[in-house]
Amino acid sequence: MAQHALLAQRLSSVTLDLERLVTEIKAALGGGDEGRRLIALEAKPLARAAAALETLIGHQASSTAGLDAVFRLVLSQRTHDKAPPAPSASAQALAMLLEAPERTFDAAEVAERLGCSVPIARTTLNRLVTGGHAVRVSPGKFRARGR
Repeated sequence: MAQHALLAQRLSSVTLDLERLVTEIKAALGGGDEGRRLIALEAKPLARAAAALETLIGHQASSTAGLDAVFRLVLSQRTHDKAPPAPSASAQALAMLLEAPERTFDAAEVAERLGCSVPIARTTLNRLVTGGHAVRVSPGKFRARGR
């Protein structure tokens, strides 16, 4: 339990450092496209670390919500007056499949979660199968591809 408390404290410290960094990045982004490209290049490992952290902790941990928001701000490459772009339907559907990789989903469940029609969800799931990110378990049932 002491190790968990120490890790929680370290995550809190990293989050504060990232929040300060976001402020600096916002100020620096006014300098043009070259600065944006450099920041985006250096932020990619940070995005991978955030994804690994979320995978380890799971989506139920409330501590990842603030961390995820900071990562989105850092990686959005936008100025403070614009909202970060929304993830694509495919990315949202894949995230849903990856949240419970052992479970199968049908298009109706995905449509409800994405807020789209069942045919659009079905098309999105079929594209994930074609792209090698998901498998069709049975007609109309999909699951994340095992790694």
